[in-house]
Amino acid sequence: MSADRPSQPAVIRGGNPILAALARIVRIGIDDTVQPYEGKYIVLTNTLTLIALVIAIAYLPLTIAQGSRLPILLHVLLIPIYPMAFVFNRFRKHWLATTWIGLSSMAALAGLGLMMGVSSGIHYFILTHAVGSFILYSPRHEKAMWALALVGLCVFAAFLSVDVPAQVGEGAAAVSTMPRWSRPANLIGVYIAVAAVAYYSRRGMIRAERAVLREKARAEDLLLNILPKPIADRLQQSPTTIADGYPAASVLFSDLVGFTTLSQEMPPEDLVRLLNRIFISFDELTDKFGLEKIKTIGDAYMLASGLPTAREDHAEAAAEMAMAMLETVALLGAELRRSLHIRIGINSGPVVAGVIGKKRFIYDLWGDAVNVAARMESHGVPGEIHVSHSTYELLKAKFILESRGRIEVKGKGAMETYLLKGRKEGN
Repeated sequence: MSADRPSQPAVIRGGNPILAALARIVRIGIDDTVQPYEGKYIVLTNTLTLIALVIAIAYLPLTIAQGSRLPILLHVLLIPIYPMAFVFNRFRKHWLATTWIGLSSMAALAGLGLMMGVSSGIHYFILTHAVGSFILYSPRHEKAMWALALVGLCVFAAFLSVDVPAQVGEGAAAVSTMPRWSRPANLIGVYIAVAAVAYYSRRGMIRAERAVLREKARAEDLLLNILPKPIADRLQQSPTTIADGYPAASVLFSDLVGFTTLSQEMPPEDLVRLLNRIFISFDELTDKFGLEKIKTIGDAYMLASGLPTAREDHAEAAAEMAMAMLETVALLGAELRRSLHIRIGINSGPVVAGVIGKKRFIYDLWGDAVNVAARMESHGVPGEIHVSHSTYELLKAKFILESRGRIEVKGKGAMETYLLKGRKEGN
């Protein structure tokens, strides 16, 4: 059974056999093809049918004791009539099952009202249909819902406009045959029935509100796995195009050296497991240094420093991240007894960041600073951190950098670049 289908109650799998039987009865008509939001209406209809049947059976001895033949006959007829709702549900006629129990119970109340008279107060039970009509039907059957509510209104109005004498007993002594507690007992019963329906509705609303909050939290968590929190908040508040310019930021690219060879040597599951371990470690480092992961492409990992929240030390934070990445990969290689190396490239400068796409949208970066950072990685040295001159200027006071001289960079020509070796002592 799939996770989004209504599961069988725990009592069915063990425990009290009576409760297990009742649980099976109220779930008649529910299987894997029934959506959860539809299933709750079926369960409610079956539950009310079961309650009505129990009441009819319980009242039968009382009417027999009173010796009133018409009420006895009515209760006897109700015992096979009410369960027809179970049959309709069983054959996927859910709206018909709801209409059947609604009309049959209303007819029973009207019949008892005619037999016992308005003084019994039993016709007030028809008020429960004013509430029940609106909670028994699914949204797909609103016409039937309004029809049942209208019928209930007409029947109740008829009792209020006509003084129906009791038909129980003989002649003028008929009313006196009704127990003195009959009217208050019926009115109390109506109050309890309406309160029970209201309580059920309240519980349903509370569950629905909690479900909405859970889904909202889940959606927010998923959104935060895709977008930075400030961007996700803006997107939720105003779903418009998001594009921001940052005059100073650092962009880092890294990729796994010899990945093509690894992919040929390792089984697919082991390869994906290795990449997952590496990228999870990088994700943790990104959080530690307060940087922003942008995306992964194959074995490449891209992040940025200084956005979406600006920071003056963006280059230093990117450098610390890069050194920690080298250390992490070295430790993992030693653990797995494999030669693992990554190339890292960093460049600093102005960038544009924004959210693009309609489906599976991403937070991405554009600008010459991004292109140069990618070139620093692709023209880098395995196991080294290759940085541009602009990044060198931001790091030279606190970090040790080794010049590579002028090298030819694809699409950029000759560029002065450096290898980041570590922090200077005392910094």
